[in-house]
Amino acid sequence: MRKPLSELLATAGRAAASQTLHSWLISQPSVACLSSLSRSSWAASADFSGTAGSIPLDVPALKQQQPVPVPSTVGGAAAGGAAAGGAAARGAALPSPAAAAAAAPAAAAGGHGSTVNQQEAAKFAALAGEWWDPAGPFAPLHAMNPVRCRFLRTALCSAFGRDPTQPGPLAGLSLLDVGCGGGLLAESLARMGAHVTGIDVNQGGIATATAHAALDPDLHARLTYRTASAEQLVAAGECFDAVVASEVIEHVASIPAFCSALAALARPGGGVAISTLNRTPRSYLAAVLVAEHVLRWVPPGTHDWQRFVTPEELAAQMEESTSGGGGGAPLRLQLLSGMQYNPVTGAWSLGRDTAINYIAWFGKPPGGASPGVAHG
Repeated sequence: MRKPLSELLATAGRAAASQTLHSWLISQPSVACLSSLSRSSWAASADFSGTAGSIPLDVPALKQQQPVPVPSTVGGAAAGGAAAGGAAARGAALPSPAAAAAAAPAAAAGGHGSTVNQQEAAKFAALAGEWWDPAGPFAPLHAMNPVRCRFLRTALCSAFGRDPTQPGPLAGLSLLDVGCGGGLLAESLARMGAHVTGIDVNQGGIATATAHAALDPDLHARLTYRTASAEQLVAAGECFDAVVASEVIEHVASIPAFCSALAALARPGGGVAISTLNRTPRSYLAAVLVAEHVLRWVPPGTHDWQRFVTPEELAAQMEESTSGGGGGAPLRLQLLSGMQYNPVTGAWSLGRDTAINYIAWFGKPPGGASPGVAHG
């Protein structure tokens, strides 16, 4: 009789945990479903292993879990303060989703219409009341939150000339959290001093986020939630110092349109941060087979492996989406880090291995026209 995975990992020790997990997976009958993936797709997904790849990582080994700087022909985002004015615009009426898709500039919407995938949105709408349950379906995001916050603090402080060791290092910055869900990341960014606007197409998630934020009066002045899509804010002419889309891009209807909308919402000198899942054999095993069907960390069907995006594809898409005129100068990849999960300790860390989860910062060069209403 096969031993359960938890028992095997408990006796394997850290060094042997990875090999133990691999051996256990191969022994499971459900692994046969891997054969349903096309050979060409499977081979193509392995082009970026996360240890080197075509994106140059010409830096020493990480010693303190810092993001990996990626050389770029375009300089980093210039230091600067928050965009002025526009605070009153937070409560302004937004165009309807249909009107936003039609009215948003073609370059800013990628010419692909709405970014909302209704089927994907419905998955999260059904879980709207469980966002803040650390043992519920969003437990992986609770565990991941500290490392993505660490990356974002480093990226934003570098872009805007802040000291990450000081209290409230993001004070005065206006940030947009796209696909904020129940507000796990938005609250953390607000606690670092930023003025955060969280948007999501699910009213239930926004209601949960709003209710949870109300438990802390200190967050009231720095945290705003709205039921809206990214292209609605583009059509309304809004902009922010930086835009964050964490664990969202793999669920949207059009990646080109989504990347263009994010770029248009970031002001010059700021940037866009995206975290997501790489499309590799390891990510299929870990994020789909194990997390959904074996350990049941998240509901089955949460992820579609074919929709995962490699770092190369994301970097190319961000550059192509903005070089056509949407939101000004093209955004360049400046920071890239893997987010690695240790199944023995249950802890996440930043590192060079981007084969499963990764997070990236794209800087927007200073200068050029601002999309419109600024948030301060």
